[in-house]
Amino acid sequence: MGNLASLNAATQMGPGTSNKLAMSTARHTMIVTITGTPTSVVTVLQGSHDGTHWVDVGRIQSTSDGILNTDANGTLVSWIRADLRELVSFGPATVTASIASADGT
Repeated sequence: MGNLASLNAATQMGPGTSNKLAMSTARHTMIVTITGTPTSVVTVLQGSHDGTHWVDVGRIQSTSDGILNTDANGTLVSWIRADLRELVSFGPATVTASIASADGT
C-alpha cells in the first residue's frame, strides 16, 4: 500500500500533493480529518493517468471527520490526490486528507 498525506491542515481550497502510484489501481481509502467548526466542507478524491489531467473518483461532504473507500472495480488511475473544493467557516478550521492506495505489491 502506498500512503500519501495529500492535504495537511489545509485552510485554502485547491488540490493537495499528488502521488504517482507503483502501478495503476482502483482501490483507495481517503481519511479526512477536520478541526474547528466549519459549516461546509467538501473534499474530493481525484485520479489521473498522467499527473496532469485529473478526474473526480469520489467525494466526502461532511463537517466532521470522514472516510471514503473506492470500489475495487472502479476507475484505474496511476496518480492520486485530494482536492479541497469547499471550506466555509466563521472561525479557524483545517482539513487534512490522507490516502492509502493498493498498488498491487
